[in-house]
Amino acid sequence: MTKEVCQKLKLDGLVLIGASHTLTDGLILTDYFLSQNVDTSVIVIPASIDNNVGHNMLETIIGFDTASKLYS
Repeated sequence: MTKEVCQKLKLDGLVLIGASHTLTDGLILTDYFLSQNVDTSVIVIPASIDNNVGHNMLETIIGFDTASKLYS
């Protein structure tokens, strides 16, 4: 269904915002779009107040930085 909606709306990009499950969903969706020649790019923005997303290429994630500064 996502493929059909993106193609019907002629979307250039689809933005997903979330933590580990969202990052995994973005990867699966990207692979699927590539295999189906869908022109929509998938962009995933890491966000979590639980700090459960980590990678040496990420300085911070949306949500955790704000929450930790607010509560400190």
